[in-house]
This record gives sequence, C-alpha cells and structure tokens, in this order.
Amino acid sequence: MTPKVLYLSMVGKSPSHEGKLAGVRRYCASRGWEAVPVFREDVSIEALPSILQRHCPVGCVIDGVGRRFDLSPRLFGEVPVSYIGYSRGKTAHFPNFVFDPAAIAEMALRELSSGKPPCYAAIGHPNSWPWSLGRVRAFRAAVRASGAKCLVFPAKPRIARETWDAFVERLAAWLAALPEHCAVFVVSDETAVRVARAARAAMRHIPRSLTLLSVDNFTDLCESADPPISSIQLDFEREGFIAARALETAVVMQHVYNGRPAEADALAARLRGWGLAASVAELGLPTGPEEERACLGFIMGTKTMKAACEVDDQAEARLGEALKAIFR
Repeated sequence: MTPKVLYLSMVGKSPSHEGKLAGVRRYCASRGWEAVPVFREDVSIEALPSILQRHCPVGCVIDGVGRRFDLSPRLFGEVPVSYIGYSRGKTAHFPNFVFDPAAIAEMALRELSSGKPPCYAAIGHPNSWPWSLGRVRAFRAAVRASGAKCLVFPAKPRIARETWDAFVERLAAWLAALPEHCAVFVVSDETAVRVARAARAAMRHIPRSLTLLSVDNFTDLCESADPPISSIQLDFEREGFIAARALETAVVMQHVYNGRPAEADALAARLRGWGLAASVAELGLPTGPEEERACLGFIMGTKTMKAACEVDDQAEARLGEALKAIFR
C-alpha cells in the first residue's frame, strides 16, 4: 500500500491551497508517497478520527491559514504533523512554517520606495489576526529604520469583530486624510480589495493619489479590484514542499527514539544531505520526549523560513551548528 500524507485544512478553500498542495505533492512524489487533500468543505472536524483511521497516514500537513479550528498535535496521536501558518503557541515544538514578516516588509518597502513617496501607511486585516499584526509591525519597523514615517490604520480589538462594510466605511475617512502620493502597504489581497473600495469612497485615486501594494498575489482577487492591485508573490509551493519534507524527518525521529539504529542511520544520512550534521551522535540528540520535540522543531521548524520568503536551502545548513550548540 502506498504511504499517504494528508494535507489537512479545516477552513474554506483559499487560493494559497493550490500552491501548497502542489508542493506537498511534489515532495511526496519524490518519496513514493501519496498526498491526500482534506478540506473543511469536505468533512467536519468531528470526523478527524475516522479520517485518520481510514487513511492511516504516515504524516499530516496542517494548513492554518484562515482557520476557524485549532488542530492540536494531541488530536493526531502518534501520527507526525507539521503546520503551516499556525501561531507558535498552538503547535508546541512541532514544525511550523510561516512567511517571515520582516522579509515581506523589506520586499514591500523596496518596491514602494522606488517611487520616492513623501510618507508610508500600513493597513491590516479588520479582525486583527496575529499574522496581520505581525506584518503591520514589521513594515512600520522597516520604514522607521529607513528614516521615514509610517502611519498605521488603527486596528479593532479581536473581540470586536468588524464586518467588511464597517471596515470600508471607517477606512474611507482615514484614507481621505492621508497625504497625497502616500505609499500604502496592505497585509493581504483580500484586505486590499476593500482598501481599493474605500479609496474610491474617499475620492483617492489609485495610483495617482495613493500607491497601493498588497501581499499574496492571488490573481483573481487582484484583478477583481478597481483598479487592479499590485501584490507581492509568495512561494506557497515551496512552503508546502518544506512542510512535507519535515514530516519525513519526524517519521525517522520516531524510529530513532524507539531505539532502531537502522532508521537512526537513515536520519543521519538525510541530515548530512541537508548539511546539518555528520551524524546523529554528533548532534547529541536528547532522549526525553519534550527535548525530542524541541529538537525536531528546531531542525525543521521555526527557523527554516526565517531568512527569506522564498527559503534557500543554505538556511538549513546553518541550523546544524546552532543545533549542536544548543543541545551540546
């Protein structure tokens, strides 16, 4: 039977799913695995145990973008998991891949600064999701580091959910007061479509009066705006590929800590291929379950996508030395 990896998202389908799933499938194909997508539109969260029983996956990639349910690692028992876009506090030490907001901010500032605008502004999602707040903070910090000023549209508290119509109405008044030719950074295409609508209501023409730049580059959304939106392209396929690759490490790590030397040697070979370490022994891997998760998370988790939005493989090579220093 072909080993299966579930790409699991308990949310409505997002334009980013196609790229991430393509990345998961690309890595699975290289290992002789089958990638099986499972979306919230197809199944309820209550059915998760039966899904795991039916597919018996070797691992699960859990996409948290736009989620309404948190899928804790404990729900999966001994099945290895890796996450995309979850808050750090929700995934313990398990691999968790997010685009670095600082890298996104640098890309946005580089693009917007080419027009030499008199000022900058940043607009987040109306529901103040952590990823949105992080992108706004990072952009403001990058602008300030350049010696310029950045105005930030006031966010509502997360407990005070705001409808898109209310968001547009409140935003229109704020946009009307911005200086001419201000360069505006928006955290997502979904939000930017509403920003363009608010700009029309405020009689601020894009791009003559305001310059607008978004993130994600979802073609249908960007082209549906009036006028069409310029947006930063994120490498979602790469994100899915790395999340799937993390699962293989998790599978082998389970064998290592079950005292199976052959699998330990296999892990050592994989790590050498990634430039991480000469051997498992050289890594000085810990033996307790908590340390095991921390070690695995450090190898394939929080640092992997830190260097840039599009991860370079050399970032992983640098992890070996840091890992040895931490667990020496």
